[in-house]
Amino acid sequence: MEPSAHAAGCGRTYLPGVRHRLTRATVRGATLAVACALACSPAVAPPRDASGAAPKSLHSAPDTLVLGDADVPVGYFVDSDGPMTAEALARGLGISTGTIKERGTSGYARIYKDPTLPFVCCVVDSILITAVDENAARATFTDFLRTAVALGSITRDLGESIGAESRVLEFHETTPEGTLTTVTILFRYANAVDAVEVTGMAGSFTPADATGVARKQLERLRADTERAR
Repeated sequence: MEPSAHAAGCGRTYLPGVRHRLTRATVRGATLAVACALACSPAVAPPRDASGAAPKSLHSAPDTLVLGDADVPVGYFVDSDGPMTAEALARGLGISTGTIKERGTSGYARIYKDPTLPFVCCVVDSILITAVDENAARATFTDFLRTAVALGSITRDLGESIGAESRVLEFHETTPEGTLTTVTILFRYANAVDAVEVTGMAGSFTPADATGVARKQLERLRADTERAR
């Protein structure tokens, strides 16, 4: 994700589409916390598949599962980091807070940014949405995809397998400084939906850059489910 020397700059970043709706209510700091809807529910043994094995699920705190400093280019800083409210998730996914509660859904977002000004590339988002089980995660994946397309994203197949299912979303926004492009790698794994998003001026990065970061994110999730076995 090396900035293009000829790319137009901009003095601020833009949060397009679903990301804007999902992250605008992200808590900046640790003064507030969002409790998962399952925290107040009685413990229920996870369903087992036909082989008798328990489905994979994440167990660690979300702040340890989203992208870390080592996963982004050197020099990037954390611009925003924290849990999302149920209301923010509901708005971003185009569903009700009641559905959020039924699915046991909670969200966490960490946003990295290149501090170089004028801005060229990039902003890197790591959005992790966990749910009570794989079926709830599957429904959340569908909602995310549906809402992104409704907001103007172009969707296509990834061309490789990341997680249980994955899609590429592209969003273009024309600004006075030039065209901003956001590439989102949306994938589902275990009981979670993850969106890795890279935003920069047109031509400053490639979809392959976003895919590479998404692979790092998947490895974090996979390692967590394997440790829990």
